Amino acid sequence: MIELLVVIAVIALLMAILLPALSRVREQGRAVACRSNLRQWGVILAMYTNEHDGKYFASPTFRMTARGAWPYALRYYRPDSNDLLFCPAATRFQTRADDPLVDPPGHREEIGSTSTAWRINTRAPELVFQGSYGFNYETDRFRRFDSGAGPSDLPIRLGTLSQRPWMLDCIYLGASPYPADDPPTCEDAVMRFEDMSYFCIDRHHGFVSGLFMDSAVRKVGLKELWTLKWHPFFWMDGSWTKAGGVQPGDWPKWMRGFKNY
Repeated sequence: MIELLVVIAVIALLMAILLPALSRVREQGRAVACRSNLRQWGVILAMYTNEHDGKYFASPTFRMTARGAWPYALRYYRPDSNDLLFCPAATRFQTRADDPLVDPPGHREEIGSTSTAWRINTRAPELVFQGSYGFNYETDRFRRFDSGAGPSDLPIRLGTLSQRPWMLDCIYLGASPYPADDPPTCEDAVMRFEDMSYFCIDRHHGFVSGLFMDSAVRKVGLKELWTLKWHPFFWMDGSWTKAGGVQPGDWPKWMRGFKNY
């Protein structure tokens, strides 16, 4: 009996040691699979832009023109499976109560979170969008400035392609971040007029996965989001960057332990 108890104790001890390590390996595997998905999206987006004279698509007026949303625009370029739409760390949905101010008749939106995907049911039954990635709505503005169509008298610092986000982990279809957007006050807080909060989610332990306009895919620190070139007028040294004077204590408590940029 004593020997049996010793064996059980040893097994329990080994499990206590191994389970956290296995959990970390599983999470790292999900992050790798997430970045693999985004690489495939990079190929799909390149195919789309090559066939549309280099034009990108973005639909900040999604409510008025659902057919302009990226899942619909790319429907013929991606596989029939919905697997590419989901980060492996956020495949389930979180149902919420109807909100008449947010959901017009026949239209329902479910915002995602760190571990859940977003879903949108429109008035058209065939237009049901879902996923856990979001698009940078401002990408088409770069095309206009790169082609010389922007104001020539403005000192626009466009940044390199590797600084321009294209698609990232997100709690919604997409967003248009601005330098003055405040970070979420707490994890998974939905801040509808602070678009950066849609991408600022702790999905991969202080990071999200991001696809950039040079087709590179990499980890992006949550505080690093404020240093990227989201659109031609975005200040990469805004008030939420080290260059702009932000202090570690200025960040919400849940973000203070993350790497500073």
